[in-house]
Amino acid sequence: MIVLLAELAWGDGELLEAATPDGLSWPLLTGAVLFADELERDLEICNAGLDAARERDSPAGYAAASYCRAWALYEQGAVRAALADAKAALDAAPDARRTHVRTAYGAIACCQIQHGELEPAEAELHDASPGAIRGARPRLWLTSRWESEPRRAGSPGPSSSWRGGSRPPAW
Repeated sequence: MIVLLAELAWGDGELLEAATPDGLSWPLLTGAVLFADELERDLEICNAGLDAARERDSPAGYAAASYCRAWALYEQGAVRAALADAKAALDAAPDARRTHVRTAYGAIACCQIQHGELEPAEAELHDASPGAIRGARPRLWLTSRWESEPRRAGSPGPSSSWRGGSRPPAW
C-alpha cells in the first residue's frame, strides 16, 4: 500500500517538477519508498532528483538527493557509495543543508560503524546533536534508520521489530 501511494504521489516525476529539486515533498516520498524496502525504486527517484538538481543548479536539491540516496545505498550494502553520497550532501553550500544535516551525519556514522571506525562515528553523531547544529530542532525521531545494520533488499531488518506500535529509541 505504501508503494502504491508513493507512486501516486510521485506521478511519473510530476511531484519533482512541481516541488522543484529544492522542495521537501519528494525527499519525504523517498523515505516512504525506502521504508517499504523498494530500494531500486528509491534509487530511481533519488537519481531523478540529482538530475533535476544538476539541471537547475540547485545545491539544496543536490544535497537532498544525495542524503536520500545514501540511505538506499546503505540498505543495499553499498556502504562506501553511501558514505560518499552522505558526505556530498554535507559538502553542499551551507544554505543548502537546511533539512538534511542530521540525517546525513547519521548515514556517515552508520557507514563508519560498518567499517569499525567507532571514534569517527561518535564524532559524527556529536556533530549531529541539536547543540552542534545551529537552528536544529531537539529530539528528531529517525523512524526507520536508527539501527546501524544495513539490510539487503527483501530481507527483514531490525527495524521490523518496532513497527508494531512502539517507538524507536531516542537518538
